[in-house]
Amino acid sequence: MKEIARRLADSLTSLLMFRNLRESEEALRQSQAYLVDSQRLSHTGSWALDVASGKYDYWSEETYRIFEFDPQDGLPTKEAIYRRVHPEDRTRALAGDEKAIREKVDAMSEGRLALPKGIVKHIRVARHPVLNAAGEVVKLVGTTMDITEHKRAEEALRLSNTYNRSLIEASLDPLVTIGPDGNITDVNAATEAATGCYRGELIGTDFCDYFTEPAQARAGYEQVFREGMVRDYPLELRHRSGHVISVLYNASVYRDESGRVVGIFAAARDITEQKRAEEVVRESETRFRTFVDHAPDALFMLEFEQGTIIDVNRPACESLGYSRQELIGKTPLDFDVNLDRATLDAMAERTAAGETVSFDRHWHRRKDGSLFPVEVHLSLFWRGGRRFLLKVARDISERVRAEEALRSSDAERQRAELALQDTRAELERVSRETTMGALAASIAHEVNQPIAGVVTSANAGLNWLAANPPNLSKTREALERVRRDGTRAGDVLARIRGLLKRTPPTKTLVSVNQIVNEVLALTAGKLRGDNIETALALDASLPAVLGDSIQLQQVLLNLITNAIEAMAEVAHKQRTLRVQSSLGELEGKPAVIVAVSDTGVGFSNTDTEQLFEAFHTTKPQGMGMGLWISRSIIEDQGGRLTAQANSGQGATFALTIPAEHEVAA
Repeated sequence: MKEIARRLADSLTSLLMFRNLRESEEALRQSQAYLVDSQRLSHTGSWALDVASGKYDYWSEETYRIFEFDPQDGLPTKEAIYRRVHPEDRTRALAGDEKAIREKVDAMSEGRLALPKGIVKHIRVARHPVLNAAGEVVKLVGTTMDITEHKRAEEALRLSNTYNRSLIEASLDPLVTIGPDGNITDVNAATEAATGCYRGELIGTDFCDYFTEPAQARAGYEQVFREGMVRDYPLELRHRSGHVISVLYNASVYRDESGRVVGIFAAARDITEQKRAEEVVRESETRFRTFVDHAPDALFMLEFEQGTIIDVNRPACESLGYSRQELIGKTPLDFDVNLDRATLDAMAERTAAGETVSFDRHWHRRKDGSLFPVEVHLSLFWRGGRRFLLKVARDISERVRAEEALRSSDAERQRAELALQDTRAELERVSRETTMGALAASIAHEVNQPIAGVVTSANAGLNWLAANPPNLSKTREALERVRRDGTRAGDVLARIRGLLKRTPPTKTLVSVNQIVNEVLALTAGKLRGDNIETALALDASLPAVLGDSIQLQQVLLNLITNAIEAMAEVAHKQRTLRVQSSLGELEGKPAVIVAVSDTGVGFSNTDTEQLFEAFHTTKPQGMGMGLWISRSIIEDQGGRLTAQANSGQGATFALTIPAEHEVAA
C-alpha cells in the first residue's frame, strides 16, 4: 500500500513538473492515464496543494468521489474539505499536513470522513512535500485512499477472531494446539483447569508429559501426523495435584497456505464421570439382578408382539417348577390357565395405552400339573427403543387360605364383639351403681333436707289455717316453701335416676360448668362430712360441648369420689377439692378442659397410664373399672382423660372435650 502511494506521488510530481515546464504533452497524457487507472483500481485519489496560497490546484476524479464533491463545482477549498473530516480526526489530519511541511518528510495518517446523509468513510492520506531550488516546500502532493472496505474486513476479522477465541475459551473441554515438535503452542482455560497449570507454563512444553502414559500419548500424536486425524483416542490426563481424569482425544492436523502441516489441533472430552456412570450402571445391573432374583414375586419379561418370555427371575422358576432355560421361549399361555391368545393380546394393547392391567386372581399350573392362585399385574416398558411387557405374579395361596378361614370365623367374631359391647355396658352400669352405693349416705342427706323442710312448712301452714281468723298470707308462704323443697327433692332424685338408668348415650349441647355444679350438689353432703373444702374456678364464657350429660356426670362423679377417698387417708392436713374449667386446645382445635385436683395421697408419675388399665386398682375393695370406663366414655365423645401427680400433695385428673361454636347457657 505504501509503494502504491509512493508511485502515485512520484507520478503526480512528474505530472506537475511536466505541466509547469510544458516539456512533454505525451508524458502528461501517459501519466494521467496511469493515474486514472491506478486510482480507479485502488480506490485512491490524488491531489496537489499550493502551500503559499493554501489552495488546491489539482484533484483527481477519484478524490472527488471519495469526498463526494461535484467536479463541476471546481476545486474545493481547504476549509470545505476539513469540514467533511470527522471532528475527532481533524486535529490528526492537520498535524499530518503540518509535519510534511515543517519537517519536509512524507507523512501518513488515517481518519474518517463524516459525509452527508450520515455516511462515514475511512481514509488513508499520504503526503509528499515538493521543494524548490532553495529547498523550500512549495507544494504538497499526495493521495487519499478509501479504506472503508478494508477497515470493515479488518473489523470483521477481528470480531471473527474474538468470536472464535470466545468459543474456544467458553468450551468446557480442554483444547490444545501442538507444533510439529510436539510442544504446546496454545491452550484454552479448560486446559488450564484440567492440568492445574497456567497458559504461560504450558506453552512450549511437551504435550505428552501431561498424561499418565506419555508413550501412549506420543503414539496417538504420531498417528495424527500419519493419518491426518484420530477419533476418541483414550488417555488419562494428570492434574498437577496428582488427580487423574479419563479423556477421549479427538485431533487433526492443520496446514498453512501452501498445504504444509504446521501443527495439530486437539480436543479432549472428559469421560471420567461417564466411566464412573458406566461402572455404576454395571454395579446397578448386578445389584438389580440380585434384587430381582430375591424378589418375593415371580417376574416375567415378555416380547411385546408375540408375548414370548425372554427372561425370568428365580421365584418364577421356583413357583412353576421350571428352569430358566425351560421358561425362555414359552408364553404365559403355557402355564396361566385363565389366559388365551385373544385375552393376552387385549391386555398388551391396554398396556400400550398406558394402563397397568391387574387381575386379583389367576391360576398358574406348575410343571407337575398342580394349580395355585396368583395376583397378576401386566405393564409396558421400553428398552433400547423396543417395547416389552412385564408380568408380575404374586403367589396368594396363603391369602386365599386366610380369607377362607376368616370367612368361617366372621360369625364368631361378630358374636364376640356383641358380647364385648354388652359386657362393657354392664360394667358401666355396675360402676355407676357401685359409685352411687358409696354415695348413698350423702344422697340420703341431700334428699332428707328438702323432705324435712316440706314437713316443717306443711305443719306451719296447718297452724296458720287453724288460727281464727286463718292467716292466709302466712299459709301461702308455707305452701311456697313446700313447693320449693319438693321440687328440690325431685331434682335430686331425677339426677340419681338418670345415673342409674341403663339407657344408650344421647349427645346434646351441654355446659360443663352446669354438670360440675350438679355433681358437686350430689356430693355436697359427703364433702361436708369429710371436712373437705371446695374451691371452684369455672370460666363462665366457655362454649358448649357435644356430649351425653349423664355419662359426663358419671365421669365427674367418679373423679370427685376418687378424690374424696384419696383425701380420706390424709390425717391432720387440710383437705381441698379444686375443680377448674377453662378453654384450651385439642389437636389444634378449641376444647373445654375440666381439671379435678385433690390434696390426697397422690401417685407417682410412672403409674399414670397404668391407672387407666382395666382391673387395675389401688383400693382394697375396688374393682379397677372406674377410670378405665371414664377414659372410654371421654374418648367415645372425641376427648381425652389424663392424670398427673401434683408438685406438692395429691393428684390432678383433667378431661378435655372438643368445644362447639355455641356457648352453653
